[in-house]
Amino acid sequence: MENKVIDVSGLSPKQIAIITEIVETFKLVAQQTNLPQDYRQAETPTKSLNLAERIKQRFAHLEDVEIPEIPRDKMRTPPQG
Repeated sequence: MENKVIDVSGLSPKQIAIITEIVETFKLVAQQTNLPQDYRQAETPTKSLNLAERIKQRFAHLEDVEIPEIPRDKMRTPPQG
């Protein structure tokens, strides 16, 4: 697996901690080798453009895991220049 760099320069420490936790969870899931055979072949044929929906579809087999909603910060004023 190729390493990727995630730019977190504009995020709060809480958001960075959440992303770190998500990445670690993905690593753990990727290491599992005893996934059911039907899951490996059961990728959803319709791909949504909604990233949140695609993540839910990808991990639907982990039914008892809940992902908490993250409150959003207020939008910043766009730079004028």
